[in-house]
Amino acid sequence: MYPPKEDSFFLSETLEKFFKNKNIKNKKFLDMGSGSGIQAETLAKFTAKKNITCADIDKEVVEFLKARGFHAIHSNLFSKIKGKFDVIISTLDTVNYILRDKEIETFFKNIKNHISDNGVFIFDFNTKHKKVPAVIKKNGFVYNNIVKNGHWEIKITSDEGYSEKHTERFYNFEEMKNAIEKAKMKITGIYSDFNNKISGPEKEERLILTVEK
Repeated sequence: MYPPKEDSFFLSETLEKFFKNKNIKNKKFLDMGSGSGIQAETLAKFTAKKNITCADIDKEVVEFLKARGFHAIHSNLFSKIKGKFDVIISTLDTVNYILRDKEIETFFKNIKNHISDNGVFIFDFNTKHKKVPAVIKKNGFVYNNIVKNGHWEIKITSDEGYSEKHTERFYNFEEMKNAIEKAKMKITGIYSDFNNKISGPEKEERLILTVEK
């Protein structure tokens, strides 16, 4: 698990703006792909930690989140998730890690099955317009990036011997929209961030969508 980057803090700020004037104190939340827990901590500003369920595929992350007082589940996406939630969030490219068409369709079907009737799913994703430098060096970490055939391969290393590999798929807006509609859900908001609701998403590098039944 590596520490939050600038986009982590940006999305934390945008979520805080989104929830600022909403009465969500007694809502049930699911943070899918929690990672460092920065988004769960943002939600905890608006509701008790007992109302927030965190899920991650990394056991180290799960133990870290439990130690911080969250109900955390070791789960590959929805494999161990039970019950319904009023708000589900999945940020920081979590959806981009879903590489196949069938898997993204299944993901949104699971969203529909686990969200309450008046609930909302909030997520972000990198689009095919994202510009990725070959190498990024920041905060002691080196990110070696290869973009090929619509996929982004990332190798993260540090001077302390840390090493981690990731593969993401870039989606365009229409691909995501089709998967959502196949699950019989609808997009209710399209943002580049929560200050800028947009109507033309085709050229954005990253999109934030709100989705409801």
